[in-house]
Amino acid sequence: MKKRRFTRIKFEEQCVLEYGVRSFPGRLLNISLKGALVEFLQDIGFRRGDLWHLSFHLGNPDFIMRFGVEVVHTADNLAGFRFGEVDLNTMFHLRNLLEARIGDPGRVRGELDCLLADEQFQSSPPAGQVDFPESESYSSS
Repeated sequence: MKKRRFTRIKFEEQCVLEYGVRSFPGRLLNISLKGALVEFLQDIGFRRGDLWHLSFHLGNPDFIMRFGVEVVHTADNLAGFRFGEVDLNTMFHLRNLLEARIGDPGRVRGELDCLLADEQFQSSPPAGQVDFPESESYSSS
């Protein structure tokens, strides 16, 4: 069995997956420095390798975390995404979130060092405004 190198934390939050004019509301279930697991209202029919943009609020409604993502696995109405394109401000906030939830800043920084050594993240300008749909929203369960 393959051991995870990146710690996942449970983090339930409404999110939006976008590509061009297509967008799908979802619920972020967990997140790590490398990617996220998202639940959708229905099976979207994603294909492995599809490229999208994933956006969600992080506590403050004025700050939106936005990632370029790649579909790495799907099952029914769940999809796992690997982060690719991300701006530095978003990565900074993600790192802080993980450090606070895990309680071990050294561990998170070590994972970040490993990620940067393994991956070639693309830098992008700060994320713009994303409209989160009010209909078809998830309730906390």
